Amino acid sequence: VYVYGGCLITNDAAPVKIVKSCYQFDLKRKEWKKFCCSMYARSGHSAIVNHGKMIVFGGYDHLLCDQNNVLELDFKCGRWREVECIGDKIPERRYHSAVVYKESMIVFGGAGKNGIYSDAYSLDLKKFEWRKIEFHVSPPHLLTHSAFIHEDIMFVFGGICNGFYKNELYGLDMNT
Repeated sequence: VYVYGGCLITNDAAPVKIVKSCYQFDLKRKEWKKFCCSMYARSGHSAIVNHGKMIVFGGYDHLLCDQNNVLELDFKCGRWREVECIGDKIPERRYHSAVVYKESMIVFGGAGKNGIYSDAYSLDLKKFEWRKIEFHVSPPHLLTHSAFIHEDIMFVFGGICNGFYKNELYGLDMNT
């Protein structure tokens, strides 16, 4: 189990500190150890694991600015790199969700400078090419929700919409 980034609440003059550490939890020993550090501090980001690598998207940085870049951690060597992506430009965002579907990372919702999103983008994990996904029916604008894939459906649950916490489950058919 790996944990990367996050937000520390402090009593200092700067009440929030965005971190760039990555920790690993040993399931057998039941203990945490520091795995590595990234060049990038992140919070409110998403992360997926694919073929021995953690792919991180978005979130906000140490200046609390929303991001839309993709970072990759190779677990074998413990090295980070920023990935150059092509295709449709995905807006900067935080508090979105991401899942792995086939050979792609699917990103849904979140919040950014243009408000709260109800859009979805697919990142081809071989070519690192973004493509906007169009659905016939889309969930409402959501942030801080969760998502998972079952067969060809991306399920989105909960989150915040128009200032209210949702207790609803939406299914997005990935074949449409």
